[in-house]
This record gives sequence, structure tokens and C-alpha cells, in this order.
Amino acid sequence: TGSSGTGKSMAASAIAKATAINRATSETGVTAEVNVNTVAGSSMTLDTTARSGFVRVNGVDIEVSVGISSNAANRNAVISAINAKSELTGVTARDSGTDAGGVVLEAEDGRNVSIGFESGTNLTAQNTGLAAGSGVAAGDGDAGTTYEGGFTLTSKNGGPIVVDGGDGSGNGNLSHAGLIAGTYEGTVAATVTSQRESTAAGEVAVLGD
Repeated sequence: TGSSGTGKSMAASAIAKATAINRATSETGVTAEVNVNTVAGSSMTLDTTARSGFVRVNGVDIEVSVGISSNAANRNAVISAINAKSELTGVTARDSGTDAGGVVLEAEDGRNVSIGFESGTNLTAQNTGLAAGSGVAAGDGDAGTTYEGGFTLTSKNGGPIVVDGGDGSGNGNLSHAGLIAGTYEGTVAATVTSQRESTAAGEVAVLGD
């Protein structure tokens, strides 16, 4: 699932990080590929009181109404509203199929996904099934809560991938890229950064282990 930070810029996106890594492929022998950014939904609490307002997804205010007879019906209403604006946001919504899983958001190209709920409308993660988002107001320019995706590193020659530097060495901070220093080897010599909290180190896994 995605992890959150507030007000993050595109400079912190997986797309930007992968682009920076790929600029140095001729020197490192490592390529980066952006993963689909999948943001898990929230566990839902049934709310049959009619509520309406907007949900802000990637800067686009989307009118949403909930308070229908079931959580499944509320999810369908949210999904229809978000998918009607997907060309503007780059984000699609799908039903997790369960009240516990809520509504899943995906950015196929790996871009950041931001979510905000209109303040004062009582639209929440629990009655919409969306991931948590901060309160926003019309015209305030606030992105809401931002979820960053991950990327996969692959060694072109199949050798180990060595991640080092950063943390005061002048090469940037590894934790900001979602990486942990180390040498990674596996059946497929690749590592994956987890979607992460912007202030904490991400996890690195070796594909094939």
C-alpha cells in the first residue's frame, strides 16, 4: 500500500527518482523502472446519512455523495465519480471488494497520488473507503495528503546492486529515495523501494529471494 506525506512535490515522486537514476546508467549499470502507484483504501464504517462535497485527487476537486444503503454502494458512488475525472488526475479507482479494503486508487505511470477531503462536509476515509487525506478547502491550493510510489532497480549485467553514499556524503540522502545502503543479490538482481512515509527509510527487497 502507499504511504503518505503532506504537500509533497513531483520532485519527490518515483518518476523523478527513476529519471535521476537512469541518467547515470552508463556509469552504474543499473536501470530504474517506476512501479504502478497503488494506494490502499481504508476500512469502512457504514454511514447512511446523506453527505456530499468534494474529494481532491491530484489537485482536481471531484464531487462525491455517500450515505447510501451499504458500504458497497458507497464505494461504487466514489469509484464512478473518481473514474469520471481520471483523464485529469492520472488516477483510477477500483473496488477492493471488501469493507475492510475500501476503494483502491492506482496511478499506472507511478505518479504521486494526493487525496484531500473538503473540510466541513463530513466526508472521511471511513465513509468513502479512500485512503486517509487531510482537510482541504475550495481554492486553497492544498494538495492534501500525498502518497509516493516505488521503483525497481535492475542490474543490466545481472551482477549485484550496491547502494551506498548519501546521508551527508554529498550524494543526497538515501532514505529520501526510499533506499537502504547495502549490496543486493538475487535470482533476478533487482531491488524494489517500498512506498513509504516521506520521513522514514523505505524497505529494499531482492526479487527472487
